Amino acid sequence: MKQKELLLVFLISLFYTFGIQAQSLIVQETDGNETSEALNYVRKLTFEQNNLHVILKSGVIESYELQQVRKIYFDTLTTATSLVPGTNERLIVYPNPAGSLMVVDHIPSGTRELSIFSADGRLAMQVPVSMQMQTINLDGLKSGIYYIVANGRAAKFIRL
Repeated sequence: MKQKELLLVFLISLFYTFGIQAQSLIVQETDGNETSEALNYVRKLTFEQNNLHVILKSGVIESYELQQVRKIYFDTLTTATSLVPGTNERLIVYPNPAGSLMVVDHIPSGTRELSIFSADGRLAMQVPVSMQMQTINLDGLKSGIYYIVANGRAAKFIRL
């Protein structure tokens, strides 16, 4: 418990110390995977039951087992990646970045629509779906970073 408190104090001090310069929060896992989030899209960080939760303004929650986290750091460069590529617990989107069409895979069965949120958390589009893998048309979206959500599964993508 004391380790969690120290980590939280450390992160808060980093936010205040580097808040003006830092643009991205990066979580590096023990397997080398890195997930980057722009700080202005992060609502809060919490530590519960041996997990780190990165809660985004869009409502998406990224969870990491603390044992699997190698380090958390800040960078002045903002990069966009899919949340967790290659797992069936999250949506898989490709190509990423996407042009006018994008494939969404691992849609939970029973899902009737996908919700796409802009980086500031606003609902940008809802797309009806009927299969676990669907091609969607993104012509209605401006260029930018978006989150796609379906029944608790999510992914981040870039619209070119």
